[in-house]
Amino acid sequence: MNALKQSSYSPELLLAAINELFGREGSEVSGFYYKTRECFNRALGAETVEQAARFVYLNHRCFNGLYRTNKNGCFNVPFGSGKGAFDEQNFKAVAKELRNVWFTVGDFESVEHFVDAKTLVYVDPPYVPLNKETPRLYGSEFNEEEHLRTARFCRRLLERGATVIASNSDARNVGGSNEFLINAYEGFKVETIEAPRRIGAKADTRKTVTELLFIGVPG
Repeated sequence: MNALKQSSYSPELLLAAINELFGREGSEVSGFYYKTRECFNRALGAETVEQAARFVYLNHRCFNGLYRTNKNGCFNVPFGSGKGAFDEQNFKAVAKELRNVWFTVGDFESVEHFVDAKTLVYVDPPYVPLNKETPRLYGSEFNEEEHLRTARFCRRLLERGATVIASNSDARNVGGSNEFLINAYEGFKVETIEAPRRIGAKADTRKTVTELLFIGVPG
């Protein structure tokens, strides 16, 4: 979130800080990566340009561009660079699009009062886990009641005149049933989309699966 905010509010300062990090890599890129990771973890929670630059740098140089933490909340993805130079033009284009975006952090229901008939809402909750290995913790367990709360929230937004799209897992990928989610989003149109998986550590986990979209359009 800090990286998004800094990209929106201070893009020139952030780009300079990012380039400064890449300029300091030298010949031992992996060594510099791990030093930067240590600095990033020591400054967790800091909402500064420097911390945002570290985030962008680590995301560019880490294995498969993923973000993962240990039990202490520290970023622990290893070095894995096969990437070339940082794309400044893409950064500038994204920063320009973010210029008029307002970011907030909180429980998802806290934004309900912003929604009206001119709003398109995309809801992307922690997905219903398909197996025991699927991560279940997002600060607290996002259990079945949380999914039901999300569906009720989506229904209220629809009543306010908004168009609502909510995504979730498709249990058919593992031979299961989607009955729980379909019942939770009763009245919503259900579509199946393909979603490529590109960040798994094992090659056989990088494949295309299906996900569910629940679409609500005001009548």
